[in-house]
Amino acid sequence: MRAAALCFAAALVLSQGAWAESKKDWDDCISSDAAVSLDGCSKIIARGIDTKNNLAIAYFNRGIAYQNKGDHAKTIAEFNQSIRLNASDPAAYRNRGYSYAQTGEFDLAIDDYNQTIKLKPDYASIYYDRGWTYAAKEDHARALNDYNRAVELDKDNHDLYNDRGSSYAELGDLDKALADFDKAIALKPDYALAHANRGWVLARRDKHADAVVEYSEAIRLAPGNPDNLNDRGWSLIKTEQYDKAIADFSEAIRIKPDHVHAWQNRGWAYWLKGDLDKALHDLDQAVSLDPDNLDPRLDRAAVLNDKGEFDESIAAYDKILAVAPDEGRALNGRAWGDAQKGELEKALADAERAVSLLKDEPNALHTRAWIYMTKGQLDAALGDFDRALGLDSELAGAYADRGHAWELKGDRDKAIADYRKALSLKSRQLYDDKAKAVAAKRLAALASAPPDAPSAVAVASPNSPPDQPNHAALAETRIALVIGNGTYANVKALKNADSDASAVAASLQRLGFEVTERHNLSLADLTKELKAFGDRAPTADWAVVYYAGHGIEVGGVNYLIPVDAELASASHVDDEAMPLDRVLGKVQSARKLRLVILDACRENPFAAKMASASTTRSIGRGLARIEPEAGVLVAYSAKDGQVAQDGDGPNSPFAASLLKYLDEPGLEINMLFRRVIDDVQTRTGGQQVPFTYGSLPAEALYFKPNQ
Repeated sequence: MRAAALCFAAALVLSQGAWAESKKDWDDCISSDAAVSLDGCSKIIARGIDTKNNLAIAYFNRGIAYQNKGDHAKTIAEFNQSIRLNASDPAAYRNRGYSYAQTGEFDLAIDDYNQTIKLKPDYASIYYDRGWTYAAKEDHARALNDYNRAVELDKDNHDLYNDRGSSYAELGDLDKALADFDKAIALKPDYALAHANRGWVLARRDKHADAVVEYSEAIRLAPGNPDNLNDRGWSLIKTEQYDKAIADFSEAIRIKPDHVHAWQNRGWAYWLKGDLDKALHDLDQAVSLDPDNLDPRLDRAAVLNDKGEFDESIAAYDKILAVAPDEGRALNGRAWGDAQKGELEKALADAERAVSLLKDEPNALHTRAWIYMTKGQLDAALGDFDRALGLDSELAGAYADRGHAWELKGDRDKAIADYRKALSLKSRQLYDDKAKAVAAKRLAALASAPPDAPSAVAVASPNSPPDQPNHAALAETRIALVIGNGTYANVKALKNADSDASAVAASLQRLGFEVTERHNLSLADLTKELKAFGDRAPTADWAVVYYAGHGIEVGGVNYLIPVDAELASASHVDDEAMPLDRVLGKVQSARKLRLVILDACRENPFAAKMASASTTRSIGRGLARIEPEAGVLVAYSAKDGQVAQDGDGPNSPFAASLLKYLDEPGLEINMLFRRVIDDVQTRTGGQQVPFTYGSLPAEALYFKPNQ
């Protein structure tokens, strides 16, 4: 709401003598300079010889001067006097109402606005002001009634459209909110607040990439606003751009060191990056700035859980529950901490209360399900897992844990399905990463066991220590980028790409590799990950890229296909896909082993669409033969011109064979791939023949040397 203006006050009436005596004082009284106005109006009021109407104007203008100085208590006192002397001046009621609103006296403000409307019913700004005041009281339905009337009377007020859009947004009508913000921006293209509000609505719709664009424009137009930086940082978190988010939160904190939300959100960003110590530091700052705010305290306790410091986390939850005994999130977090310590009865009691208080909250159901599973109450566990996943189908950790429960119950197929589903989903929190690592190991174990073999799985927390890596390999620096692209936007999903990638990543990690595992990458994400990997390769002895997903050959050039590709024509492939040569270039600078493994020779699902478009480029079957530079080895899951199979098990025939031999001690790499070739031919009845291209140095290289 903008500042009230002095307008439609009663006309000044002076006698000739009074005019001669007080002209300068009246000129000063109506000055836009607050100090000058106060002096002139005060002299007129002190003389007290003017008419009631003129004295009302003097009090009115002195009120405006105090209002412009931000002294609303004195403003209200002046308008009281002005109204006492002239009760029919709508401007006096309107301006007194404005000052009441600024001091939080919303009901008194509305009373004054009502009186203004009685005196001047066609005054657009008064409907706007009353609407703003209703909005401040969170009565957005009444606010909209007034904003709508104001728009009828004044169709070109950008502030009015912005504020009406805010009320629409608060009531959940995001389409109308966006339309109003668009109108505000059309009327005033450099309107930073409308751009920021548009970003807020887009973020509410989970369109965080678009929200970042709007927040960036708001920041460009009005730099230095810590709230816009904080809000953009939150959307950057949601798009997994954690470093950029941290930079925004840091700048917000620099501008406003007591910005609680920026401290808390930066703690979140560090938490999601896995930097738990920095997360705790920032959450401690947020707690110190606002000790009564439970949100940063709850986040802090959850970080302690993720660190495995369960005694400390339980103590933190105890303190929260001492002041908020029905805080379901704290009960849920304490239940998890006690469960990890083996205090299952205590944990279950808290979990029961958490579920009751939080109603249908999927994380609380997940916690209780895990406790039931650990206690051996598998039917109860599966019931809670089902409820949790029915409410939120993107919970990777819950799928992994439900797969565990199915495996304990002896249902191998359902366990495999849930493990594969977990691996296909993005992680939202550190627990998801841990649970998915367990799922990948269990998938690999199930793949190597006969279908009728009894399960050897036991209940263990994903917080348990991971398998130790192969220490014989630790003298070398080994890095791997493992990519599974299975869930494509425009063609049918691949059955095994995600589970293949996760199983290979787990195997390489056990062999001492620093593994970056990524799933379902768009072209932008694939480019980013390859760039980061290429930057690390010069410092590594071994650099390995494993890719499971679609790969195609067009015009003699091989491409890896991101999940967002459309490929309506062969001419689009350079714009929508990743040339294999660029991948080879990323491993080229490693010191010893430069290896690219491609389980990507599947049937081209885009071929028919690409061929139907006008093109002069040939579209091949499988991948084309290549001649890598010296010292680079490339392994295809099927020879050039052939296609690979997905298979019927949890892994493709090629991935299953690779996993079988990666962990075999003393198997030199060339021999390893020869055995993989033989094994795949056996598994597929000779229908699929893997092939390697390129050459390696004379030195013998082992994924797992003899101990």
